[in-house]
Amino acid sequence: MAARWLQYAIGILALPANLVAVVFLPAPHSPRMASAARSIDKRVAEPKLPRVDAVKMDIQGSEAPALRGAAHTLATYQPSIAISMEHKPSDPDAIPALVGRLNPNYQMRCTECGNTTGRIQPEALLAW
Repeated sequence: MAARWLQYAIGILALPANLVAVVFLPAPHSPRMASAARSIDKRVAEPKLPRVDAVKMDIQGSEAPALRGAAHTLATYQPSIAISMEHKPSDPDAIPALVGRLNPNYQMRCTECGNTTGRIQPEALLAW
């Protein structure tokens, strides 16, 4: 079952002391993943994961819709998140605002800046 889950972009790592679930979303244009795309909330609910510790997103500008599809997971488990913000000029404002609305308990920090959209802006948001 774990191998199939990895194919569908959810990895579950069993560690000696506990269970850690890490959710990864593929780029939306990935042909291998196109038919399997589902929200994080659905991917977490189906196997009834006891917890989600981390979510990492770099999905070519689809981060905001993916975050909205993780609303329950972010509110319930408050996983650490790393989200790319380099695809749209509005990302550095829109993504932190959305994370704050989904779970106001998050502390957030932007990573270093880069110039990928024709202007200098943070490349990613880290939240915990």
